[in-house]
Amino acid sequence: MLLLDLKRLLGLLALSCAGFAGADGEGSRAPLPVPTPVAVTPRVVPIEVDWATQEKELSAKAVAGQPWAAYNLGLAYQQGRAGKPDHDRAEKWYLEAAKQGHAPSQANLAYLYDNGLAGPADPTKALEWYARAAKQGHPYAQYYLGKKYQTGSGTVPDPKLARQFLQKAAEQGVVQAYYSLGLMESSGIFAPSNHAAAREWFTKAAEHRYAPAMHALGFQHQEGLGGSADANKAMEWYQKAALLGYTDALYNTAILREQGLGGARDWGAAVKLYQEAAEFGHAPSQYNLGLCYYEGRGVIENLAETYKWWELAARQGLKEAITSRDLLARSLRFDAKGKETIVKGEQLLTNFTPKPIVKQWDSPQPFAAELAKNFVVTREVSGFFISADGFLITSRQAVASGKQFRVVTEAGQFKASVVKPELLKDTSNPYALLKVEGAFQPLPLAHSRESKNATPAHLLGQHYANGALALASTANKLIALLGPQSDPRYFTLDHAVPDAYQGAALMNEHGLAIAFHFSGADMSAKSALAQTTARHVMKSEYLVTLLQNVPGLSLNADAKPAALDVLPAATMLARARASVSLVQVAD
Repeated sequence: MLLLDLKRLLGLLALSCAGFAGADGEGSRAPLPVPTPVAVTPRVVPIEVDWATQEKELSAKAVAGQPWAAYNLGLAYQQGRAGKPDHDRAEKWYLEAAKQGHAPSQANLAYLYDNGLAGPADPTKALEWYARAAKQGHPYAQYYLGKKYQTGSGTVPDPKLARQFLQKAAEQGVVQAYYSLGLMESSGIFAPSNHAAAREWFTKAAEHRYAPAMHALGFQHQEGLGGSADANKAMEWYQKAALLGYTDALYNTAILREQGLGGARDWGAAVKLYQEAAEFGHAPSQYNLGLCYYEGRGVIENLAETYKWWELAARQGLKEAITSRDLLARSLRFDAKGKETIVKGEQLLTNFTPKPIVKQWDSPQPFAAELAKNFVVTREVSGFFISADGFLITSRQAVASGKQFRVVTEAGQFKASVVKPELLKDTSNPYALLKVEGAFQPLPLAHSRESKNATPAHLLGQHYANGALALASTANKLIALLGPQSDPRYFTLDHAVPDAYQGAALMNEHGLAIAFHFSGADMSAKSALAQTTARHVMKSEYLVTLLQNVPGLSLNADAKPAALDVLPAATMLARARASVSLVQVAD
């Protein structure tokens, strides 16, 4: 075949391949399929340097029937605290705690079974343990259980149950659940397709810098799904996802650059984007990059590079690449120069290693940064997470003079730092904001104005009891909605609250935080606020107002109690354990 004829044929093939990657990243305009679940098993390594000592202590407590100790042992073995990961020992301890009803252990045990980390993969057994944890309100168990009903893994597909559990996970701020619900709405699993609803879910996830959702929004704007088509908006969302290394977004941005949509046509920029995605192993980008080298668009013509990129894409099963590679190879074998080109292309192949994809869009995994060895706890106070990425509210009074901080949860101990230190100098301000690096279950903040007089509530804090972390819960009731008449920032409770609860969350019967307890002990004795804190808690409404301008903080403050079920006390407290923490301070 003449090279000119080959170019004409390849031009037609290019038109068939250069379609936009859909919201699901499959390069197709067909209905959106189900995405592969994102691994969320926490990565937790205890702070203590002497693992042998801690292992001995945790083992003794686990054998004595304390599930949090067995859970931490499981985490440590799973993550290789003592060397290489040991999933068999992780399974043993997770199972020990899971049988006692410990939801985090049940969820992580299910994850081991689901991914074949403790023997052959067993989706049915994984389903069983996800279900047990989900019933206790564990958010990621709810997410994975929803995915299983969506895909039929270990069970019969059930869109209704899938939606039910994904929505429960979404209510607790699981960003992947937002995205999954968007895909289901868009693909018509709930029939008929509701692209407007899908756009709402994608937007929720995109607001949390979740790149797949950013890419999906770009595709919706490109195709006019759920609203009018807007190439500029499509480019904006594609670029946001591309900056996080999402390869489908790099590919779609390159196509827009090629076509002059959402900005001026720029072949050189398109080639750079194809190159970036191709080096991560993205097959459609590899094919289009080879096409650019073949036709000399945005780059100098180079048939060896063409052969290399088409061969790489062909190895991944891309039909256009297979056909184009074969046609090119046959045409080049007619003369010595062509054969040399193939040899050079094969040499380039031997030097190519795909770059690992760092999924910057996934929730960061919890880790425990090592604290200074001279960390001596001088005081302890409660706190609770208000965002999935580790922002935590606690008492200003307790941390104001501290030099080091760590947060203790059932998932381990974590180094924390103060956000907006200037708040600590303001004695009229009752709260402090800390930041922990990792992914955590936040306690959703409900609008205070939704709370009515006589609303039952629980004041929740963490403390140590018999050497174990324990959730303290005091039943309470709202008896006044405004607190001091001169200052409507507070609720009045039906009885006094011990000062030890400072930094604690007030949770309503729907499992939502409606207020924050503080202490006014360091305030002037003449201060009306100091004299009323024993029965008063700061409304979440006012707290949200104070926090809305904190850089990087995204609050889940949209929950409507009227739209939620009243939770059984056991479920509510189990959910709270993952959100409420103990804050330790060292001077």
